[in-house]
Amino acid sequence: MNDAVNQMDTIVGFLKELEINNNKQWFLENQDKYIDAKLVFEQFVSRLVDEIVNFDSEIIPEKPSRYIFRIYRDTRFSKDKAPYKNNFGAFISSAGRSGGMAGYYIHLESGKSMAAGGVYMPQPEILKAIRTEVLFKHEHFTKLISEPQFIQFFGGLDDLTLSRPPKGFPPDHPAIHLAKYKSYVYTRQFDDLTVVSDHFFDEVVTSFKAMKQLNHFLNNAIRLIDEK
Repeated sequence: MNDAVNQMDTIVGFLKELEINNNKQWFLENQDKYIDAKLVFEQFVSRLVDEIVNFDSEIIPEKPSRYIFRIYRDTRFSKDKAPYKNNFGAFISSAGRSGGMAGYYIHLESGKSMAAGGVYMPQPEILKAIRTEVLFKHEHFTKLISEPQFIQFFGGLDDLTLSRPPKGFPPDHPAIHLAKYKSYVYTRQFDDLTVVSDHFFDEVVTSFKAMKQLNHFLNNAIRLIDEK
C-alpha cells in the first residue's frame, strides 16, 4: 500500500499541533514537520487524481499543486489574524482549485476532515445558471440527490439556503425549494481514527464516485453560460 496512506497520522499530528500553536515563530521552528506533512498530502492528492481520472473524464492528471490550497491565510479582512490554516485542502476539478466548476474536495483537519463536492458560493451568474437548470430538470436533479448511496454518504445537499425564493424565479414552481440553495455542496465527514486508518483512501474514492453524476449535472449547467 502507498506510504502516503499509511502516514496520514503525520498530517493529523502536525495539524493538531498547529491548531494550538498557530503563530509564525512556532511554524518556522517546526518547518520540518510541515514539510513532512505537506509531502504526505501531496502524495495523497496525486494518488486521488490518478483514481479520479479513471472514472471521470472531465479531470486531467496534473501536478497536485494545481489542486492544493496554500496553508497561508489571507488575514487582511479577517478579525482572526492567525497566519495559517489549521487544515490541508485540495479541490480537484477541470478548472483547477479555483476555476468555478464543480469538483472533488478533500479537507484534512483534526476532528473536521471531509470529502465534499459541488460548487461552494458560486458567482451570481454561475448560481443563476445552476438554479435555472435545476428547475428545468428538477425531476432528474431530485433523482440524483435521492440515490441511496448519495444519501448514505452525504445525507443530501448541505443546508445553505435562502428563506425566500431567489429573485427572478417563479415562487409557485413545484421544485422552487431546490433553487433556494446558495451553494450546491455535499459533504461526508470523517473522524481522525478513520483518517489514519488503512481504508481512508478507499473511503474518499468511493465518496467521490458517488458524487460524480451530480458534479456533471452542475458543470453542464455552468457550461450553458458560454452557449448563450
